[in-house]
Amino acid sequence: MSSATATCENFAVQTHPVKAPDEEYFFEGAEKLLELWFCSSKIGPEGAGSLRSIPRDQIDAMLDIARCKILHSKHNESIDSYVLSESSLFISDNRVILKTCGTTRLLAALPVIMQLAGTYAGLDQVQSVYYSRKNFLRPDLQPNLHKNFDAEVEYLDSFFEDGHAYCLGSLKQDRWYLYTFHREVEFPAHKQPDHTLEILMSDLDEEVLHKFTKDFAVDGNDCFMRAGIDKIIPAGADVHDELFDPCGYSMNAYMNDTDQYATIHVTPEKEFSFASFETNQDLVCLYSQTRKVLQCFRPNKILMTVFANDISIKGKDAQQQLWDRELPGYRRTNVQFVRLENLLAGALFGTLRGVALVCTLNSIGASFCFCLSALFASPIVERFLKTRIENLRCLVNAERDRLWVFLLSARVFPFTPHWLLNISSPFLDVPLRYHASSVFVGLFPYNLLCVRAGTVLAEVNSMSDVFDVWTLSELFTVSLILLLATKMSKKNNLENKVTDHNVLHGVKMS
Repeated sequence: MSSATATCENFAVQTHPVKAPDEEYFFEGAEKLLELWFCSSKIGPEGAGSLRSIPRDQIDAMLDIARCKILHSKHNESIDSYVLSESSLFISDNRVILKTCGTTRLLAALPVIMQLAGTYAGLDQVQSVYYSRKNFLRPDLQPNLHKNFDAEVEYLDSFFEDGHAYCLGSLKQDRWYLYTFHREVEFPAHKQPDHTLEILMSDLDEEVLHKFTKDFAVDGNDCFMRAGIDKIIPAGADVHDELFDPCGYSMNAYMNDTDQYATIHVTPEKEFSFASFETNQDLVCLYSQTRKVLQCFRPNKILMTVFANDISIKGKDAQQQLWDRELPGYRRTNVQFVRLENLLAGALFGTLRGVALVCTLNSIGASFCFCLSALFASPIVERFLKTRIENLRCLVNAERDRLWVFLLSARVFPFTPHWLLNISSPFLDVPLRYHASSVFVGLFPYNLLCVRAGTVLAEVNSMSDVFDVWTLSELFTVSLILLLATKMSKKNNLENKVTDHNVLHGVKMS
């Protein structure tokens, strides 16, 4: 993914319970996935170098640190593809995707990748980071850096100050961990539609597992055709793959002369079987491709994620279809949707920009409601809200000489519902500029508190952070202020019901 305005949808489905892994021999098929987007702090994207100019021997040295090696590679005009001893590596002009399985030390290679990007491509800034993985079956066998997600987050935070960590999925089932970071830069690359579909499959059908062994196929190409993977990958893709001895399979593919790719990895041992599919292609429907993947591998359990930035029509369509439609033969057990929205503004953009964004969106939304009501809602308002409108009209007319302050008070202390004010304002002869500006200013205190709470929560990466004295103090203060504001509002509302000083607060709108 190349944009901070991305959405991620996470799906978990299963038909049968997990089987216990073999204790005598074990291989962790679930991959660690790191995606890095680079830019230059000195020049624009047109003048920057390319990550593809990093020498092969330097790439080999970097992979030695990660504890894997290149088996073979292919290249087109837009991307370099490497099949590794443990999964895959893709390098394009400003993006690196490194995916490794087993007990590799993927994150140990991070500082080397950053150094190589600056030295050989002049790309000295990391613009976006996405690190993700499924929960491991045997985390105790992983190197210390990867034994738990908290350790991985702590390590990533040492490089990226404002990163965010997530756990999607039930803690009682398979789950997916995600760490993200995005930096606003002076010379951003041209934004393009971008999405990623990843399907993580376990407990595969035994008949399918046999197809990824040397007893069934001669080599990678033979396995590609006989196992049915050729039906998954779009026609015309350039493929290179490896069938391991005695079993196991890895495949990379890229689409024509683009940087669109697909990759498949299979761990076919029955006791801990696992397969993964990942792609960012936009040539065929992602929902249809998902069904073909499941038909090919017939897993009993799948964990699926769909990333899409805000201009990716294909990605948004896949998210919607996977949300609305069931996958035949599978029962959905968990669905989660993560979106960069106004309530997350504090966590994503910081306090100042977050408050500005939320207040602006509040004002725009209220203004649209005002306009729609003025154009189309007159018959509905007249029929269902006539009494309320008459009461409000009397109050507004009485406060006409200080109308804006009156509207501001109505927003700060919302005794009258916001939706009713938005709908009724056109019929109370309230100017649109008064309406919009009172919303922006009047909701500022509430938005400030909520955004600040999001900023505090964004710094929580583990349970130990929650019990930090400073974090608890900040959250307690925000909660206390909101509680006191609510109590004061109720008290003022009660007092105003028995006086004629401010009639608006004495009108019961419920």
